[in-house]
This record gives sequence, structure tokens and C-alpha cells, in this order.
Amino acid sequence: MLTQTWESRTTNDVTERLVLFEQADPPFLVFACQQDLQVLHESKHWICDGTFDYCPPEFSQTYSLQGFLKGEGLPLVVALMPSKTRADYSKAFSKVIKNALWARHGTVGTLGVGHSDFEVSAIPACEDVFAGVTVKGCLFHFSQCFMRKLAELGLRVRFLSVDVYRNMNS
Repeated sequence: MLTQTWESRTTNDVTERLVLFEQADPPFLVFACQQDLQVLHESKHWICDGTFDYCPPEFSQTYSLQGFLKGEGLPLVVALMPSKTRADYSKAFSKVIKNALWARHGTVGTLGVGHSDFEVSAIPACEDVFAGVTVKGCLFHFSQCFMRKLAELGLRVRFLSVDVYRNMNS
């Protein structure tokens, strides 16, 4: 459980709140500054990605929404999530929409494609909240998933020794 409130946390501009959403039990936080939300609003492509390795112990994962500015991908919204359920992903996405983009702009913005890691619950949550947006899986994460499955089935060494695979990487 969170031992301190994040309500008063601000950016360098002390009048701007950094916390879009805060929940104490279970602990759940969503952070973004207005400048980053503006970039997210103008991004046609979003990348959604989570990590379990770099996360405070009271949370399940750190999840980010990334957009593009001048061709560079930037993390723009960060959520510290209690779990990786569809409901929690939906809540995180909804807070960005309701508390940030709709409140400030009246629209989600120019989002057309959402790229997601292959978290089973994140993709349908993204489709639910961002109706009409095409959600695609990320090739990097697909490759990771594919290689893990091959290893689980005991086929990784055999797959890596196949000439077709070796020729793809040369």
C-alpha cells in the first residue's frame, strides 16, 4: 500500500500536476505532464509497453505509452500498475483519455495505430478504450515470445540451426 500521497507532486512548473490518477488500494498511479500529453495527442502511432523488472515493489509493472516527436519515440505517460489484468489496462488507458486528452482537447487526437507488446490483456483493453484504432503487435515482442515458446518446446536449438533462419540473419 502507498505510504504517501502523490496528489501534490508537480512538474518543474509547480502549478502543473504530474499525477493523472492515483489509487491507494491496490496501488495504482498514472503520471504525465501537459507537454507530453500534447505530443501524445498529436501522435498518429502510440507504442504501449510494460516492464516488470524496473518497478517499485508495491506495483506489478511499469507501463508506458509512447508517442513520436520529430520521428523519435518518447515515453509520454507512465503508469505504475497493480496487475496486468484487462480491467487495469482499461483503467490506465481510460484515465489518459478522460483525465487528460478529452479534458484538454475534446478528442483523443490523431491516433490511428497502437503498437503493443504481446500482453494478452493489454490488446483487448486498448481496443475497448480506443474504439476504431488499429492495434498491432510489436515484431520485437513477437520474436521474443516465439523464441520463448520454441525453447519451452525444446525446439530452439533445432530452429536456430536451420539454414533458412541462419540465412535470414546474414
